[in-house]
Amino acid sequence: MFRIRGKWMGKEYEAIWDNGKLTGDFAITTLVMDEAKSLEGIPVGFPTYVSSTNNHLKNGLSVLKIFYDVLDEVIEVTGDVPIVPSVPEGGEA
Repeated sequence: MFRIRGKWMGKEYEAIWDNGKLTGDFAITTLVMDEAKSLEGIPVGFPTYVSSTNNHLKNGLSVLKIFYDVLDEVIEVTGDVPIVPSVPEGGEA
């Protein structure tokens, strides 16, 4: 479970992801769920790791990436925050 707080369109929002369930402020949770649905079948992840291609809301790292993509600013992420794998030695991201 992790909690994310950020800004979107000038307002501050907060949401919680817990094992595939997204709760919190309606506007931002709806935005993230709609974005996840629109990305169905498309790999979602960070440059060093693709975390999901389907069912993005089930994967914490994918949800975190979607939040970073849709929010104008991420203020804080707390809890059991998924860790993005580092770039292997000699690799490029």
